[in-house]
Amino acid sequence: MGFQAEPSAGTADGGSLLRDCPFATVDQANPSAQADEAFTAGSAGPDVSETLLQYPVSVAKGQMKQFAETAIACSSFAANEQGLVLRVALVREAFPSFGDDTIALRISAVVVTRENLTIDSDVIAVRRGGTVLLVTNVGMPLNTGLSRTLVAAAYGKVPRKW
Repeated sequence: MGFQAEPSAGTADGGSLLRDCPFATVDQANPSAQADEAFTAGSAGPDVSETLLQYPVSVAKGQMKQFAETAIACSSFAANEQGLVLRVALVREAFPSFGDDTIALRISAVVVTRENLTIDSDVIAVRRGGTVLLVTNVGMPLNTGLSRTLVAAAYGKVPRKW
């Protein structure tokens, strides 16, 4: 699978669809440092991104708590993405544990104007101390095995820097 780098959106929400869920964006703390990378393997994906965010430990814990609660507060909502009307469902999913805290969300977006077109995303947040690692994997179809590989590889690199 050949990936190409793409311009990073520079967002810290871990998934652009989450911006349409007010709960996911309220009280977001500004990190003291942030780094983003994004890659694509083509028009059907997968599209993957990795974001590192640095906070005081207590703030990082609060951001993770809010991220986890987003699946309850925004279990279903409408969104607009690049002119498409979407019906979005959000659930928390089981995922291997990394660091001090790991939370994984599955986002399924049904394109209302096109039958049988669903775009799925895994958004995984891992906290170690005050650092939060966000990994997003978007695809049609979604390869959750790739999500696990990406998080393991990203986490494997980051602790050496902590």
